[in-house]
Amino acid sequence: MHGREGITRRAGAAIRRFVDNGLSFGHVLTPREKQRPVATPEEEVEELNARSCLALALLATLFSLLEMLATYGDLPQEGTSPKISAPVAYTVVFAFNLPCSVYLSYVLASAKEHSRPRQAFLVLMLLTDTVLATLTLSSSQRGSGLFFEYALVLLLIYILPIYTPLQILVITATSAATCVVTLLVCRDPMPLQDAYDLAIFYIICGIAARQKWEMHSDNFSYRQKLRLDRERAIDASRTDGLTGLANRTAMREDAPGFLYHDLCVAMLDLDRFKSINDLYGHQAGDKSLRLTARTIQELFDQLNEHCYRYGGDEFLVVAIDTDGDVFRRKLSAMQEALRSRAGKREARSISIGYCTGCPRTMEELHACARIADRRMYDVKIGGGDGISHGAFVPDRPGLPDAGAAEARTGEGAQASA
Repeated sequence: MHGREGITRRAGAAIRRFVDNGLSFGHVLTPREKQRPVATPEEEVEELNARSCLALALLATLFSLLEMLATYGDLPQEGTSPKISAPVAYTVVFAFNLPCSVYLSYVLASAKEHSRPRQAFLVLMLLTDTVLATLTLSSSQRGSGLFFEYALVLLLIYILPIYTPLQILVITATSAATCVVTLLVCRDPMPLQDAYDLAIFYIICGIAARQKWEMHSDNFSYRQKLRLDRERAIDASRTDGLTGLANRTAMREDAPGFLYHDLCVAMLDLDRFKSINDLYGHQAGDKSLRLTARTIQELFDQLNEHCYRYGGDEFLVVAIDTDGDVFRRKLSAMQEALRSRAGKREARSISIGYCTGCPRTMEELHACARIADRRMYDVKIGGGDGISHGAFVPDRPGLPDAGAAEARTGEGAQASA
């Protein structure tokens, strides 16, 4: 029973890790990376327009279907222009918008990335519906004033999507031209009052569309500013102000993603740092800390390597799925780089302890950090400027020090000058 519970617990932890990190292939995602990628203004407008076009297509499909049922039925048809019959007009509108509704519904419901329909398709659909809307003029009675069906469809075309000023002009020009041609071919001459009312209708729709564009632009700019402010606040809360490394807050947030990975955890502590502060002042100490942080970042700059300022003159490095020998060589290279760069008033040596293992719980991860910390103090006791290694044994989580002692390779606290 205990073994079955252990398997269930490990499976649950693996699922949680998969949900938290996604297919990261060893790279622990930060909270900022876990956020959904921010859409550009063009992508956002494209997605909004896709949803607007879907609503338009569904409404046009329903509207044309109802009109088809009415015109094919026994309702009176007197006064309808014989050039283009009403049933044919509504059938064409229905036949065009029904496939568009199905296609847009499928694309928007798809979970695949980059599944938004292209802007060119949306513009073509809107222009086509603008042209087809004029066919409804053939179903209005002779001598009627405003054409309800035409005005309704055109209003939806103008109001639902978001247009740039140029697109507003194109839609208006296309609609006006097709309207004039249809009226000249299919109907009696339009009264002057109707022409005036139609022109006013176009102007009102154009103004409303332009206002919607400006409101969207202002809204997007405001949300963009809020997002950037939020990202800056998150970065500030996760970053050490002096060294630029990630701080303990970032370490706590990243820690769950380290579980169930083969880790190399290193604790680094500057040698004789207090004497530098005492002799040369805190400015010299701060300069030494910045130099050390910069050196660590340059050596451990891969996606699977994470560097933190642990506190004071201590630093923490966590490498995921990295070979232990490679990690040790990097630590040695970092020591050499610091030794060659440091001036008289900066720390020239650093004591390092590191632990290798595959922690499965937060307690085991803390045990890895403790092992690395104690190996680092072994180096300190031995005179500093060295590297000591200990291994965490998962089968003995209650005795991390004993497991580490058994796995020590005899390196001890030897200097690596």
